[in-house]
Amino acid sequence: YPSLPATIPSHFNARGEVDGYSSRATLFLLPAVATFSLLILLLVGPLKSKFSNLSTTVYSFPLQPMTEARLLKVVAFLTAILFLIIEVFLIQSAKTGKSPRHFYWVFILAGILVIYPFVEMALDKNKKT
Repeated sequence: YPSLPATIPSHFNARGEVDGYSSRATLFLLPAVATFSLLILLLVGPLKSKFSNLSTTVYSFPLQPMTEARLLKVVAFLTAILFLIIEVFLIQSAKTGKSPRHFYWVFILAGILVIYPFVEMALDKNKKT
């Protein structure tokens, strides 16, 4: 941390080029947001089981309990990996002063995060029929 410059890259455009800067204290913000997000995702399942009279539906499509639990865990895991990759890219670009290589991984993982729930719901629907 002390070896990093006072101002570091904090935002990148779609090509992976730096287009925003912040103080190096920003490096602590992303892990805090990631931890909060993961706690919310991981607590949703146990809290929902206490209110079992509430049904989980997505587009009026009820999910099986195992599918729902697996979905939350996988989304939480992928979100953690996404935050980790972004943090590594921030530190790497702060140290080198250059845009991170392989920035496309952020988009690949974000795409998986968006598509995965729909795939899981389709597979769950096929199990019922």
